[in-house]
Amino acid sequence: MGKRAWFRVYVERLLMEQFDTTSLVKDGDGDVPFSKGTSACFVTVEDRPLGVRVWGMAATGIRPTAAVLREVNELNQRPATRRSCMPATGCGSSSGSRPTRSRRAR
Repeated sequence: MGKRAWFRVYVERLLMEQFDTTSLVKDGDGDVPFSKGTSACFVTVEDRPLGVRVWGMAATGIRPTAAVLREVNELNQRPATRRSCMPATGCGSSSGSRPTRSRRAR
């Protein structure tokens, strides 16, 4: 099993343990949806660089005014582990990712 396939299986097993389930539901993109309170979130296994991205819709129905776009730009000037976007659909989303670090077995 290659490194990417192993990592994907490893993340899926961690999610099954965290969600206390024996199987995961995936959307059409292979993302694992979950909710916390009223928030709809997703876990994505990234191939390049190898890592995990956890993201969610921050808001919907937003008009892309100059003030909103300015706010998105200000958010994106913060640490690189978080990004916000304002797609043409009027939905704002925010995501965070952390690249994996190689660890040697002891």
